[in-house]
Amino acid sequence: MISAVGKHKKKSIKNYNLQLKYSQHFIGFLINNRLLDWIVAEGRTIHFLGDIYGLGQEILQKLILSQALTSVVKEHYQSVTTKLSTELTFVDNIPHIFEECSISKQDVILYFDFNNTEFDPASLLKYSCHSIVISNNTNVLNVGPCEAKLIVIHDMIHYTNLGEHNITLDKLYEKCLDNRAGGAINMNDKHWWVSQQDVASSVISLVGDVTDLPLIMHLSGRRGWTLEETYQQLQMLYDRTIAGLTGHFDAQHLESRPVIGQLPQPVNKIEQSTRPDLSALDATLQAIDGQRWRPLVPLRTSLMHYLASKGLSQSV
Repeated sequence: MISAVGKHKKKSIKNYNLQLKYSQHFIGFLINNRLLDWIVAEGRTIHFLGDIYGLGQEILQKLILSQALTSVVKEHYQSVTTKLSTELTFVDNIPHIFEECSISKQDVILYFDFNNTEFDPASLLKYSCHSIVISNNTNVLNVGPCEAKLIVIHDMIHYTNLGEHNITLDKLYEKCLDNRAGGAINMNDKHWWVSQQDVASSVISLVGDVTDLPLIMHLSGRRGWTLEETYQQLQMLYDRTIAGLTGHFDAQHLESRPVIGQLPQPVNKIEQSTRPDLSALDATLQAIDGQRWRPLVPLRTSLMHYLASKGLSQSV
């Protein structure tokens, strides 16, 4: 049975999440004027194809709030427009269902390819407009000549529980539920985590002038995290979330904890890992608006969004 304190905490968390959601509705209005001019001028449309859950939905949300013209592939149209129903009440240009016959040369296709080993970017050559493939699959680099621009995403934290997007984090989440779970996983492996919000913001900036984009760009966070460090952060946030939902707080839940462990690690336990080459992304963003690649969302915030996608409030 949940105590009165637990009910109050649960209600507070719900209200906070609601405020967070509606505050994010206005992010779309912060997009730079160059991008807005490019999208709105001459009725250009951004077409959303592929696995658009999570990242695609966030980009779509920002664009429709800026009154951009958009379309969504038919198989995802109903679920996406339902999820964004609140935002759609404030805009004039509601997304329409994608149709090949409606594509114009000035449009842009955003194709989202996550964990799909069979996708061939060359399949987009049939469209008369520019295309950008957003993928976490490095094999797309080996498909040969293709006019589509490729953005290879590394270690993004997806804010959706649909599909197998957060495979590594899901193993750490299983360890939070049961320390014996999680499968075979090397806790010394390093990842370059980046938030879904930061990726969405960068993609929107890049869409502003597809012609001048390099053929291939890599995108990841700037700082590396071992899985052990990531697990410590996730475990702390998980424990605090459960305590808040049940009202069963104790002193350890309120302790201030450093983001990074203060104890030095033995050299033989540090896995060598090379960060993806961010130079092309960095230079392109700097040319667009003078701002280099600077992800702003902390890891803890990204992990909180990840936990929110697990629907913990419904399972307590």
